[in-house]
Amino acid sequence: MKAVTLAMALALSAGVGVALAQTGPTRFAYTFPDPNTQDGSPDPSVWGRDGTLTPTPDAALGVGIIDPDNASKLLFFASPGVLGSETATFRVQVDTPPVPDNSPAWVNHALGWRLILDDGTSRLELALARDPASTPMRKVLRVENAPNVALIPFPWDNDFHNVYEIGRVTSGDFVIAATNKDPAATTQLPPVTIPGNALPGTSGAVFAWGTGLAGGGVSFWQNANGEVATDVVTIGVDTKELTIDLGATAAENEIEWKGVLNLPAGSTINPVNEAVSIKLANAGGILFETAIGANNFTTKRDGSFKYESASGTTPKLEVKFKPMGGTAWEFKMETEDLPLTVADRTQVTGTLAIGNKTGSQTMPLADLGDRLQFEKP
Repeated sequence: MKAVTLAMALALSAGVGVALAQTGPTRFAYTFPDPNTQDGSPDPSVWGRDGTLTPTPDAALGVGIIDPDNASKLLFFASPGVLGSETATFRVQVDTPPVPDNSPAWVNHALGWRLILDDGTSRLELALARDPASTPMRKVLRVENAPNVALIPFPWDNDFHNVYEIGRVTSGDFVIAATNKDPAATTQLPPVTIPGNALPGTSGAVFAWGTGLAGGGVSFWQNANGEVATDVVTIGVDTKELTIDLGATAAENEIEWKGVLNLPAGSTINPVNEAVSIKLANAGGILFETAIGANNFTTKRDGSFKYESASGTTPKLEVKFKPMGGTAWEFKMETEDLPLTVADRTQVTGTLAIGNKTGSQTMPLADLGDRLQFEKP
């Protein structure tokens, strides 16, 4: 499946909606419309199709999905895989004309319109509905198959291209938001949080939009943007010692950095399955930088993880992480036989990332001539 850039996704939705989840590096981004399609319909290499209804692209209104008999459906979908601790945002802009109360498009007080975000554990299926307990029946957003989730009042039948959003945060909870795009009464619905355990179980991780089998009606979809991002977890870096030995040749240069990583409660690391990157830099430039892909660390009997560069390669590199109990990990990095120029000898910032967990520390340096050193007091 083709993934498009985050920049394109943001450009398509610029100026609409609210931020529902703090995100880090983007893993997948799915957008519609797409420049690769000439007729304005969703790109089949990005969005799969489920159903037999025929979409009717319109240059001004968007892709029309019309279900006259409540017997058909058309859902466009993209499958990102199980989200785990990742965040997701799904945003669409849709015009839904008013529907008379006696219309056959109503089934169980909802239309066929659907916006679905399934994270591989829980499924949030949003429908355009009406509240039968109110007179006249007010228009609401309804979370399907979740009887304990309250109806959300929203004037979705104003015949404007309103914005609807579902966010998913690292805890597994979901957030719903909407923006009324009537220029005479533009308002944003405050985000509504839905606990993941209040929702039905997964039917397979997916972003989906369109018209489901239950209910009918007409809707014009102007854009759809789904993004999955790795949430960035900040870890504490407590350096015990950093030494930078400057030799007469590259073969004599050496850096040693060791200390303790303090992770947030509930977090852990597994360098066997996660990429690791290390960087030492200051105002004078980058002193050392390396990236170690997943499946390069080995697990030792004491529960530690160790990486050693291949024999004969330069620079030589050894990295080790050892559990200290709780969420604290001892780390040590040694590298030698490397080109090393230090223009700024006053301080250095060390940054260490393991998977989506990253931390940094800036350390003042003692200038000892052929050695720059930091030692924790």
